[in-house]
Amino acid sequence: MYLDCRYGQLHLLVAIPPSGGFGEGTPVVCLHDHGGCGADFRPLAEALGQDRPVYAPDLPGCGASDGPAAAPGEAGLAAAVADALEELRLRSVDLLGAGLGERVARELARARPGLVRRVVAIGAAGDATRVRAALDR
Repeated sequence: MYLDCRYGQLHLLVAIPPSGGFGEGTPVVCLHDHGGCGADFRPLAEALGQDRPVYAPDLPGCGASDGPAAAPGEAGLAAAVADALEELRLRSVDLLGAGLGERVARELARARPGLVRRVVAIGAAGDATRVRAALDR
């Protein structure tokens, strides 16, 4: 899936529950580390996507996403993710971040506290059982 953001097109890996994602758990947005992409979260997204929508964008300039002319910094990356979440019309999300993604998640939570319900920091792509426990607290 591709969505518009301030830097062009943002590519997202998407996992939706069999019910279509309506009335399910809070959507999870997975944010990757430097040199990664949303597909790094594929196994985790498939596991979590059984009962909640999961979105794993390629941050601007990574993977299949368009990039800005100059490095946007964590605030710029967070703003681009916020653009995509607005286009998806999501009212509340849980953010899952690894490395750079964790810093972008914290920046997005500071900038949009009404949108972000929870931030979970993980190593690499994360273990589905432990991540689910952290999200369900």
